[in-house]
Amino acid sequence: MKAFSTPYTVPIKETMRQASDNYRGWHVNELDACTGCGNCAQVCMNVAIDMVPVSETTKKDTGLRPRIDYGRCCWCALCVDICATGSLGMSDCYVWVDSDSDSFRFTPGLEEKPWDQSALGWRKQKKVKAAT
Repeated sequence: MKAFSTPYTVPIKETMRQASDNYRGWHVNELDACTGCGNCAQVCMNVAIDMVPVSETTKKDTGLRPRIDYGRCCWCALCVDICATGSLGMSDCYVWVDSDSDSFRFTPGLEEKPWDQSALGWRKQKKVKAAT
């Protein structure tokens, strides 16, 4: 016995869904403050952060920046807590669906994130939040 005679799918609402104030979403990185020390990669218990070389560097940094693999990240925010310069933070953007797993691996602050162009309006807010 079926509950419905035809498949029933709830339509997606095309309005912005606000996250709570303490929600941990996608990472953001203030590149001017980041020194590429690698503390975030060392503290990550899921090995979700790799340090990758970048072309634009200053004399004060290592020339590396964190690349985060959201297939492994558990949003614990230990990387944000240990960031000595406070450059790494978390936004309140949290919605992205894609069948390509490589779209969930990127360097915050350097690469354009696919969800920035989301047609449904789940946009990342410009403010940076520290983990609570």
